[in-house]
Amino acid sequence: MTISDRKAFTLVEILVAAGVSAVFLGMVISLFLGFSKSFSAGEGSAVLMQECALFTARLRNDLNNSVMPKDGNYMTIDENQIKFNVYDSQEGAVKPIIYSAVLQKNGYYNMTRRIENGKSHPIVKGKIASFSWKLNEESISTGATPVKRLGLEINLKMGSSELKNKSFDFKTTIYPVRANKMR
Repeated sequence: MTISDRKAFTLVEILVAAGVSAVFLGMVISLFLGFSKSFSAGEGSAVLMQECALFTARLRNDLNNSVMPKDGNYMTIDENQIKFNVYDSQEGAVKPIIYSAVLQKNGYYNMTRRIENGKSHPIVKGKIASFSWKLNEESISTGATPVKRLGLEINLKMGSSELKNKSFDFKTTIYPVRANKMR
């Protein structure tokens, strides 16, 4: 039989083609799984950053609308709660705002916000590994008379039980504009 008379593949040719196809398919699956895992981790980190940004933006907005009460006690802070007053322009009244950190069973905190005696609304759900906050007063030299200003220092460690190795630390100080103008 000559080569030109052959009309089918030999068993060896079929086995070689199947082997090459299996190796190629294994590499494609491995690449896809790696990409999928990397994408999920990146997406989880982005969600953590977004929740941190939303929390600090909401708190910054409330602090910028905060008012100094007549008794001079600007803010009440304890380990898991901040309470201060804001001016509500819609109702033309001063109302207390309370931010609370609630420890969950998984070891992470929820951060909630409540206006006056209303219902608490979650801002961050189970993505705060640890946190601290404190009110500080600093003096800035501007010449003859130093200017004193209040600031709320916030330290957050964002993370979640699903993203054990994708946590990050966030530190900022928020200076309430209206409360500092009234000082």
